[in-house]
Parts: sequence; C-alpha cells; structure tokens
Amino acid sequence: MEIYLKYMVSIRCRMIAKNELESLAIPHRNIEAGMIVIPSRLTASQDKLLRARLFKMGIEMLSRESSEIIEQIVRSVDEMINGPSLRSVKHEDAFIANRSKSEVDFWSELFAEVKGISIKQYILSQKIESVKVHLLYSDKKVKELSSQFNFRSVESLRNEFKKFTGLTPSFYRQLKSKRGEGIEHRPKDESGPTKMSAS
Repeated sequence: MEIYLKYMVSIRCRMIAKNELESLAIPHRNIEAGMIVIPSRLTASQDKLLRARLFKMGIEMLSRESSEIIEQIVRSVDEMINGPSLRSVKHEDAFIANRSKSEVDFWSELFAEVKGISIKQYILSQKIESVKVHLLYSDKKVKELSSQFNFRSVESLRNEFKKFTGLTPSFYRQLKSKRGEGIEHRPKDESGPTKMSAS
C-alpha cells in the first residue's frame, strides 16, 4: 500500500516519517519523496495516530481521493512515456489533465506538494530515465531517442540529460562497455560493446 504525503520532500522529513512509523510499530518497505510504502493497509487507529503525529511535524497525509489523483498522474505518465501516444503530445501537462478529465492547475499544485517537483519536471525526469535504459540496453542513436521521447532536438535531449545526470548521453552509453558483456536483459540482437582504448 502507498501512503502519499504533502511536504515530505527532504531527507529530514523522511527521517521524521521513519521515526514515527517505528514508534507506532508500523512496518514499511520504502520511504521516498512524498510516499511511504507499507506491506498492508493501516488500521483506523494507526491511520489516525500516524496522521496526527505527522501533522504536528508539518507533514500531511493525503485523503484517499487525493492519493488516487497522484496515482492516476503517475500511471498516466508511465503510459504516455512507454505507450504509443508520446510523440503526438505537444503539451504534456495538458495530456495528463485530458486523460484524467481534471484541471491541470489543481493537479500540478497537488503533485508538487507531494513530489516536490511539477508534473512537467516529473515527466521530464521519467523520460530521462527511459533514455538511460535505452542507452545501456539498446543500440538506438541519440537522434532516434530524441524523436521517440518527443524532445525538440538532439541538442535539447543532450542538454536535459546532462542537467539530470551530469553526464552526456555518449559518455553514459560508454558505461555499457565498462560493464562488459554480462549486462542482464540486454536485447539479443545487440552487438558487442566497443572497448575503450587505454589513455
């Protein structure tokens, strides 16, 4: 089960949430920005206690309705990036709103309060993550990836990729060579890596 929270975007906030969970003997699997993953649904008393304790520390648990909105945004982004519709989308925030039949301004504000970034930045971060996977596990050129993931140009992809990773796509792809032939889940038709020459 996922519990979504407003204003839990720093490491300190995550530590507060972790301490409160442990003090209430509530097991958890993962704590990240705006979300706690627990193995089972909270009891009514656990929900009330945790909600009250976190609220005193400036962290607000979302209602079920608001949590469903966040989940729908995350699902929609995943479908958009990994589905066939991405290249036809010009304004990705509007795509989320249209798919959910809700106002994008409200969604954006709620999402930012939970994740600490805008929907647009979240979409961009997920696109970069998908590009990283392709750079390591496929032979697609950067130009192909810029088109596939709806970047304005190759240069735009390179710039955004470097902002997120601190590396250029070409350097990141060289990590495949450094990892050698044993990369798991590599496509069967992928050609062998090019060894880097010693300096």
